[in-house]
Amino acid sequence: MRPTRAFGFVLLALLLVHPAAFAQLTTGTISGFDRANFGTPDMVAFIDGQPNPNAGRITRTRTPARQMQIGLRWMF
Repeated sequence: MRPTRAFGFVLLALLLVHPAAFAQLTTGTISGFDRANFGTPDMVAFIDGQPNPNAGRITRTRTPARQMQIGLRWMF
């Protein structure tokens, strides 16, 4: 199995709302540039002689999905 590499970044903005108060807005992502690494499809074509409706369907990935978050902090 290949090792997983993660890349993340954060953007920060300070907004002056009032002379005595300001807001801090942050946004960030983890694994932002990763490509999809799909799991193996369901390999069972028949169940008890009946066609499997999930045959060939991919229902998961091998690596964690991209994660994004935003935050807002009010400081006075």
